[in-house]
Amino acid sequence: MRREKTISFWQEITGLPKNRFGKIYLGISKSSSNKRPFNRLPYGTVMIRVNNTNLFHNIMGWVEGIKEKT
Repeated sequence: MRREKTISFWQEITGLPKNRFGKIYLGISKSSSNKRPFNRLPYGTVMIRVNNTNLFHNIMGWVEGIKEKT
């Protein structure tokens, strides 16, 4: 994965500035090796930290609401 390309992708999705992104970690699970295509998630996944308890609870409520609709 190219760092700049990956950060640009997630920056566009999240709307966060580039300086808010930390270290990129490339880890391949041993259990999934040779079972799934390597490029299935070309930009990986993103982890978002929320340092505000009220905002965190709001976000988790939204996630639960989405889960109930599906």
